[in-house]
Amino acid sequence: MAQKKPYLIALLTPVGMGMHGQVMSGLMGSPYVRSDAFRVYHFFTRGLSEAAIRVSVEQILESRFSAIITLGLSCALVTKKILEEKHVKIPHIFVGINDPFSVGLGENPEDLVAHHMTGVLYNAYETEKATQFLCEVKPSMKSVLIALENISVSGAHGRIDWVDQEMAKVRSVCEPRGITVSSYAASSLADLYSYVANNLDTFDTLMLLEGSTTLNIYESLGSLCSKNKKTLFSGLIEPVAKSAAIGYGASYESMGEYAAEYAYKLAVEGVPLQKLPLIRDLKGRQPVVNLAVGMSQDIDGDHAEAVCRAWDGLIFRTIL
Repeated sequence: MAQKKPYLIALLTPVGMGMHGQVMSGLMGSPYVRSDAFRVYHFFTRGLSEAAIRVSVEQILESRFSAIITLGLSCALVTKKILEEKHVKIPHIFVGINDPFSVGLGENPEDLVAHHMTGVLYNAYETEKATQFLCEVKPSMKSVLIALENISVSGAHGRIDWVDQEMAKVRSVCEPRGITVSSYAASSLADLYSYVANNLDTFDTLMLLEGSTTLNIYESLGSLCSKNKKTLFSGLIEPVAKSAAIGYGASYESMGEYAAEYAYKLAVEGVPLQKLPLIRDLKGRQPVVNLAVGMSQDIDGDHAEAVCRAWDGLIFRTIL
């Protein structure tokens, strides 16, 4: 008997590193993907605008995929719009969204099913809590620069107030302590690195928020901070293992694992979409410090360790 051809799954993402990279790693490392039952084909968008994402979605629709997995809000919204325009009823699994109903993906769970959608959700980033931890670990902090790239603040999701909201949260914690907060939204990651390198005298702590594409260059930014006695704060755990002295976040491989499982159930097992409800990844975020990195990033190791222990956080003692 001839072997049945594997089902084809399209994975659509705007970037391949940072939080998205962790989701992709979890998906591609899943036993479902490693089986012979289906194949995942990865499509990167050339930006977060609707036009850029539309090109990739239309490429996907040129082939016969059994399902589409999208990472992030912009890809999810544009994919939904195009599938509706073209009257295509392919199952759509969206990943990495906090509340799909407040952002226009659907009115309720039944409406999502009617549009052939389900998803893997996660809790919103705890910006104030993360900033509180940073302030406690580095009580000498006087000035914070929040580094951003325009691609992450001007996407098709239309959240033009995202930067203002995050800045307000950071300021609410920092300013009562006399700490100034500024931000820079670069035109590219190269522009961002250049700006940071040329403005080292304007901050003592560089902050990379979860969900920002600036996490893609955490190694080069970490090296720059270490050479100039600046502190790098990361919104993900992984950079703290290598290049950042302080962080507050999680690892997101499990969201990719959930998405792979749903794709398998849909395509291979034939489970109806209505029996695959929204699933929320409840993995908690952790405070984390790296004492080895902190030695070159203006962090008091004994104090940082004591604070992190009080927060029940994760402590790295070496650079991985």
